[in-house]
Amino acid sequence: MKVCKIWTHNPESSETDLQLNQKYFPDISIGHVVELYHPDGDYSRLLLKVSEKSFIEGEQLQKDVVSIAKPVAEHFHLRMYKDVHVNIVDPKDVALDLVELTYKDQYFSRADMWRLKQSLFNSVMYLTKKIVFAEMKAQVNELWSKGERVACGAVTEDTRVTFRSSTAQVNIFIQMSA
Repeated sequence: MKVCKIWTHNPESSETDLQLNQKYFPDISIGHVVELYHPDGDYSRLLLKVSEKSFIEGEQLQKDVVSIAKPVAEHFHLRMYKDVHVNIVDPKDVALDLVELTYKDQYFSRADMWRLKQSLFNSVMYLTKKIVFAEMKAQVNELWSKGERVACGAVTEDTRVTFRSSTAQVNIFIQMSA
């Protein structure tokens, strides 16, 4: 476990939700799942997967600083300039049983759903995460692990993925009220 300060960055300026300087985090490598949380916080812990784009070159980030996309940090109540604990966790320990994705004003064929599901393997999901895959857009609506609703977790090959159309629910409501 490492204690460091948290910063936030604009999601448009980066392709990743997590930024860190590998020079100051030598034990963290590509593919690791890291857990971030305030030691005094009562909120859910944030899980993020480290990708190639997570590492910042040079001295753009100071020593012992991690940067999180601003909307994600706000959703998990991570406050800027405060201490945050950073742990490497085993994805099996935080595996999800079910991921529910919602989409709107789109058509997803069964093949599209299967391909999207395959693209999610070995990734980390959190509530309200937006997913874009082959021009298909969806948002994480619910996550379940070990019979409990959770705020984030890792997608494994055993994770079930369900798709819900928010447009269909509106159309059903309109038809029933007519």
